Amino acid sequence: GGLICVQVGHEIVVLDRVGEHDEAYDLPAIEHTRARLAPPLGGIFVAWSDAEAIADWLSRAKPSATAGDIESYRRSLAAIRSRGYSIGSQADVELQLQELLSKLESGDDGERLAVALELADFVRQGRRAPARPSGHLVAPVFDDQGTVSMSLTLYGRHNQIADTNVAAYADALLAASRTGRPHACD
Repeated sequence: GGLICVQVGHEIVVLDRVGEHDEAYDLPAIEHTRARLAPPLGGIFVAWSDAEAIADWLSRAKPSATAGDIESYRRSLAAIRSRGYSIGSQADVELQLQELLSKLESGDDGERLAVALELADFVRQGRRAPARPSGHLVAPVFDDQGTVSMSLTLYGRHNQIADTNVAAYADALLAASRTGRPHACD
């Protein structure tokens, strides 16, 4: 299943829902056709924006957001730009590694040892986190000026899209976002 969304002001608006209502998919309820464009939602719409637009998006974070949360949202935008799409579950290996390295630099000796062991496990696993469901993937659709005009969101069945197979789904989603036609994935 999936969604086609656009940005309208400071909101994300669902234009269409693709696929039947099936409990096997982790699709949001059809009643939710609008969402506030504020961290952590909507990064796909601002990841390629200028610094002012990104700062505006970050300023709409919940008042309880810490400086660490804001920095995490900023790194999330960088990961979206780098990758070309958003992973809905935040299961981003690069962000995990950055978080571990940040903890390693700032912690006391006891905490640094624990983080070093966690980092060693991370490396031992081949720089891959354990397979976790990603939930959904979001790809941008760019207009002629290079602005994100809409997004395509792909929802898999529960636990269907995981970090072990996300590339196949992401490649098909990105191809569809460039051509407007669906592509099969393995």
